[in-house]
Amino acid sequence: MSGSGYFAVTVIAFGLFGWRSKYSHKALFKLSVFKRASFMYSFLPYILLQASNIGINFLLPNYVQVVDGASAFIGGLVLLPGSVLNGLGQPIYGWMLDRYGGKLPLYLGNTLFFVTALGFTVFGRHLSVLAIILLYLVFAMGRSMAFGNSMTYGLKIIDPEIRNDANAVYSTGQQVAGSIGTTVMAVLMSTITVPHFTNAQNAAVGSQIAFGLILLIGAVNFWFFTKLFKVKAQS
Repeated sequence: MSGSGYFAVTVIAFGLFGWRSKYSHKALFKLSVFKRASFMYSFLPYILLQASNIGINFLLPNYVQVVDGASAFIGGLVLLPGSVLNGLGQPIYGWMLDRYGGKLPLYLGNTLFFVTALGFTVFGRHLSVLAIILLYLVFAMGRSMAFGNSMTYGLKIIDPEIRNDANAVYSTGQQVAGSIGTTVMAVLMSTITVPHFTNAQNAAVGSQIAFGLILLIGAVNFWFFTKLFKVKAQS
């Protein structure tokens, strides 16, 4: 089956699911959750951050091997410092939300995400192993700070009667977004071809475009978070 065929099947499946959920007395979750602005403005950045995270975690080790010519061992290690430091920072990110509310961790996290994505994009064709390690160190912190708190803050401000449904959608969306992120990054890195460029140079160009997409996601997330806080202020 072609890619368009799979897409058509997916659309039909979602349509049938929506129809079934609308008329069933025991729906998996209430589709009305998507009509709540307080949910959507936290859910959309949540899945975009997840897609970016899984996508870049696929992209960077491959970049190090294909473009920089490093070993698979080094490719696997480039994410380690950022992952370790980010794991240690998880309690702090939650404390920031409890102590200062949603604006600080969401805006600060997305700012770190955006700035490092800008660095990846600008220098995307000539990133050394050390540069990737340092940029990812900050990227992982910012992404996680905004990612986890976008769901936590969203669940705090939505109506209690749809909170369980929203939680189910967050979990499902996270898994789907991760798959999409990996696919998009793989396609961009492997299919971009420039005449007379080597395989490494083509991979670098494709990676730069992928980094640019992540940068765009960071910019869009600022708008989502601004709308989210406006909805909260009006409630």
